[in-house]
Amino acid sequence: MYIADAHCDALWKLAQKKHPVVNINSLQQGKINVQTFALFTIPNGKKEQEKRQIAAQIHAFHTLVNDSAILRHEPFAPLSSQSSKTHAILSLEGMSMFEFDSLDMLLHAGVEMVSLTWNERNQFASGTDYNKGGITSAGKKMIRWLNDHGFSLDGAHLNEESFWDAIHLADHFLVSHANIKGIYSHPRNLSDAQLLALVEKNSFVGLTCYPRFLNGTKDAFYSDIARQIEYAGELGVISILGFGTDWDGIDETVHSFASPRDFPRILDWLLLRFDEEIVKGVAGENFRRFWNNKYKQRSFQNSGNPLQ
Repeated sequence: MYIADAHCDALWKLAQKKHPVVNINSLQQGKINVQTFALFTIPNGKKEQEKRQIAAQIHAFHTLVNDSAILRHEPFAPLSSQSSKTHAILSLEGMSMFEFDSLDMLLHAGVEMVSLTWNERNQFASGTDYNKGGITSAGKKMIRWLNDHGFSLDGAHLNEESFWDAIHLADHFLVSHANIKGIYSHPRNLSDAQLLALVEKNSFVGLTCYPRFLNGTKDAFYSDIARQIEYAGELGVISILGFGTDWDGIDETVHSFASPRDFPRILDWLLLRFDEEIVKGVAGENFRRFWNNKYKQRSFQNSGNPLQ
């Protein structure tokens, strides 16, 4: 079964000199086809310091890819269902440290997905720590730049006002790691209206493994994942659902679903409860379809590969 994970914080864990659960061995054991690695540092207003921390994680990512026989990094290329290697996607979680004169760093690194903000309010947008505030004029200019260069815009940490601005402005928009507000109301979760708008956008939502987003407690189980899938099916948004585990960025996780090596186990469990095509979609096919859709869009075809 094709397996994709739209978000992990292994690079952040490596930067703290800790051992991430998303690593070469666990990816191989879980037979992961696609793994997105986020670049992240806690915003503190010291942009040059933050940029150095991001640069160190970029170096760590490329070292990891180059030293591995199972990872491949082919930025701005469609995802293949045939490769025996894990396709590594590099994303940036929060752009507060970047201005327009420093964006070449992202292009040269092969970053393909970005979020304008983390939970904070910055020069581009407002995160989920803020009830009010949408995309700023600088944020709109940034989204145009991202569109022109074939980037995907991640709305995972946007507040609702910024979300609604962004979904209309971005050519290729997703929410890499969140859960469903109709099951548990949390600022990081998505409302029915947001989910339906994402379907209209031919978008994607990656389910997290964070219990506090799934059910508001410290404990979560396979059944909590199943409730997300059931709710999405009843709402008619199952076609955009997948995984964005947030492993290495969370301190609690679903029981027996705590690293890539656990994917086969939960998928076998889900196959006993859902139609095989639904499970295949959630496992990774929905993400692959979403990701590859931008290569069919005229705007990206006209711009070509920005790395060439």
